[in-house]
Amino acid sequence: MKLQGISQKGLSRIADSLESEYLYHVTFYNNLSSIDETGLSVGSGQGIGGGGNASYSGSGVFVTDAGGVPYWFSKGEDWGDARLVDDQQTYHEGLFPVVLRFVMDIDETLEDERGSSDSLSQAGIYEGVIPPEDIEVFNGQGWVPIEDWGTIDPDKVFEEERTEEVYGGEGDYEDVDEWDDRYGEPVIYYNMTDYLNPFGYR
Repeated sequence: MKLQGISQKGLSRIADSLESEYLYHVTFYNNLSSIDETGLSVGSGQGIGGGGNASYSGSGVFVTDAGGVPYWFSKGEDWGDARLVDDQQTYHEGLFPVVLRFVMDIDETLEDERGSSDSLSQAGIYEGVIPPEDIEVFNGQGWVPIEDWGTIDPDKVFEEERTEEVYGGEGDYEDVDEWDDRYGEPVIYYNMTDYLNPFGYR
């Protein structure tokens, strides 16, 4: 588990959650609608990480204990950079990480040696289907049933970085040279917040 930058409050939450009956799965916001309909199963959405994990990503649903959530959440944040997805595409297309949890014992899963080694926590691969009624999502305020995923506010996931160097003045778009035709707005630089990280970094 990467402890650098995690607050004492976050560490306390992790410690408490390690004693709980929950396991966790990190996915992307744009997968929540389909997960709400069909649950979590092999191929139910893009997984976090890719790369070396892609070779065996079809073997089941990746799960982790609470200690691995900060690692996989940070991998989700890095996903766009690794694939040259820009800030605006990440924002508008929901390519940012969210955390799911469900009651499960790690002994019900296959050992995920690579995931455990990478995250320095217990990780496993579940070969079955986790039905939507068993899944909760962290919405920035607390844990809610997956059917309430619409309570997540994407605007709280990002902070717009508006600087004089980019815009020529705070809130001044008149002299902006860069325009994003995809979304009909100036090119915006975003910073991702901790809003959807249940254990936090700060």
